Amino acid sequence: MIHKLVPFLRHNDSLEILASAFLNETSLILNYKLQGNLNSIKLPKKNELKREIGLWETTCFEFFLLNDFDKSYYEFNFSPSGKWNCFFFKNQGDPLKEAECRVNNFECITEENNFEMRIELDMTSLGQSFRRVDEFKMNLTTVIDSDSLSYWALEHGKERPNFHDFKYYAKIKKSGNKPKLVT
Repeated sequence: MIHKLVPFLRHNDSLEILASAFLNETSLILNYKLQGNLNSIKLPKKNELKREIGLWETTCFEFFLLNDFDKSYYEFNFSPSGKWNCFFFKNQGDPLKEAECRVNNFECITEENNFEMRIELDMTSLGQSFRRVDEFKMNLTTVIDSDSLSYWALEHGKERPNFHDFKYYAKIKKSGNKPKLVT
């Protein structure tokens, strides 16, 4: 399913962010697409793939995958530069802890007024409890840096942006189907 992300506060009316997530036994495929005037958005050119903490301090695409049975979850961060990271939280509010994760594919496509990021993660590299479950909750989110930060997600609370708030997560199930890419 393709989701239209919404900003926490009305920000850039000329920008639209579409995102999708597809999950099967072996892969998690994420697709983000920015459409509109991208001139003021900081989108670094893709360089080398490497892990880094703090990607949310500038333009960053994020995905949260919650095991609804034990409330443990993963946070994945991806920068257009090729930097990425993966964190595992046994409980909400736990300290940040890098986790094992394999990125099978990381692709960025830039065209006039369009930017697209496609990521494929190896589901078998995640913890055992995530391999035994077929249904999760998820949140597709984005931080946009255009001199100030704006926060985009499926939904937001009223007080502040909080991508870790499970109330605003959507269901996602493992499927044997091929993913539909954002077009």
